[in-house]
Amino acid sequence: MLLVHTADFHLGVGLLEAPVGSAVWQRRVEDFISRMMDIAREAIRLRADFLVVAGDIFQSTHPRGWLLHEFARFIRVLVENRVQVVAIAGNHDQPRVVDSSTHLDALAELKIRGFHYVRRPTAIELEGAYSGRRVRFICLPYVHPTLTKEGALDTMAYERMVESKLRELAEEPSADYTVTVAHFLVYGAKEGSERLLRPGVYEAPVSPRIFTLPSVSYTALGHVHKHQEVARRAFYSGSIERVNFGEASEEKGFIVVEEERGELKPRFSPLPCRKMVSLSVDVSGSRNPTSRLLEEIRAQAGLEEAILKLTVRARREQLASLNTREVDKALEAMGCFYWVLRYDVAYERPRSLSLTSAMTLEEALERYVRQLSLRKSLEEKVIEEGKRILRETHA
Repeated sequence: MLLVHTADFHLGVGLLEAPVGSAVWQRRVEDFISRMMDIAREAIRLRADFLVVAGDIFQSTHPRGWLLHEFARFIRVLVENRVQVVAIAGNHDQPRVVDSSTHLDALAELKIRGFHYVRRPTAIELEGAYSGRRVRFICLPYVHPTLTKEGALDTMAYERMVESKLRELAEEPSADYTVTVAHFLVYGAKEGSERLLRPGVYEAPVSPRIFTLPSVSYTALGHVHKHQEVARRAFYSGSIERVNFGEASEEKGFIVVEEERGELKPRFSPLPCRKMVSLSVDVSGSRNPTSRLLEEIRAQAGLEEAILKLTVRARREQLASLNTREVDKALEAMGCFYWVLRYDVAYERPRSLSLTSAMTLEEALERYVRQLSLRKSLEEKVIEEGKRILRETHA
C-alpha cells in the first residue's frame, strides 16, 4: 500500500505586495498550482492508492472560479488514474458562519467517484486500487476552538473533544491500516510564518500524545507549514510552496508513505519551489548611493526567477537621490521574478556639541541643529523657528 500525504496548498495566496489580478500575482498563484500538479504526477507515477490533503486547500472559502477549476482538474487527473483523494477542511476552508457552505462543498456534492471531501469528523474505509489493501481514514477537519461549549475559549475542553472523537472513530478497526488525517496545531510543533495568514485567530494547541493510539499506523497532519515529525508516526507534510520570506530557507515537499513489512514508512519528497532571497545593502557611507546599490545587486548570484526582498540602509537625506528606476532596470535585466524594496533609515548620533557656559541659548541651539545633518533649507528653517520660540519664551 502506498499513499501520498500533502497539505496547505493555499491556492490563491499570490504575492501580498502585488495587486490582486496583476500579471505577477497571477504567475505567483500559478506556482502553487504547478506544485500541486507535480504532486499529482508523482502520485500517479508511484501508483499510489491514495492521496491525502490535510486541509487548507484554498486561501479563502470562496476562491476565484479558475482556482476551483484547477483543483477540479487535479482531482480528475488523479481519479482517472485510480488514485483516490481524501481531503479534509482546514481553517481556511471552513466557513465562519455555522451551517453555511463553500465552493468545496459544492464540488463534494457532485459525488465524484474516488474523491472524498470531509468537513466534519468522520471515518471512511476505502480499498486501494493497486494494492487491494483496506485503509480506515479517521478524518478530523479543523474545528474552531469556540465551538467546544457555548462559545467558550477552553483549551482543555478543546483537546478533550478532539481526543474523544479520535478514540471513538478508531474503535474496532476492521481495515489493514488506520490513518488519521487531521488539521490542528500540535504542542511542540515548530511554527513559522503561517501565523501571518491567520491574524487574530485564536489557537488551541492539542497534545501530540493523543495521536499515538496503537491502532493508528500513521497520522497525516496539516496546518503548520514546516515539514516535521511531532509524535511517533505523526507528521506535518508542510506547505507546497513558500508563502512569504519567513519560509525562505525551508524545503517544501510532500510525504510518500509506503507499506514495508507490515508497517507504514514515511519519506519526504522535495518540490522545486521558487527561490526567495533577502539582500541587505548599506549605502549610508557612500557619496553615490545608487551606484553602490547597483554594484551590490549585480554581484549577487541566484536572482534569476527569484523573489527578492531588498533592504537598503541609507541616511535620510540620501533617500531622495536614490534612483529606484535604475534598480528596477538592473533587476529586470537579471531576470528577477519580483522584488520588494524596503528602507532602513540610518540614524547618526550628533557629534559632541562642545557647548560652553559662555554661549547664549540661541548659539547653543544653532550649534546643535547644524550637527543633525539636515537638508540646508530645512536646517535654516529649524534654526529660525527655534530662535523665534526662544525669544517669545524669554520676552
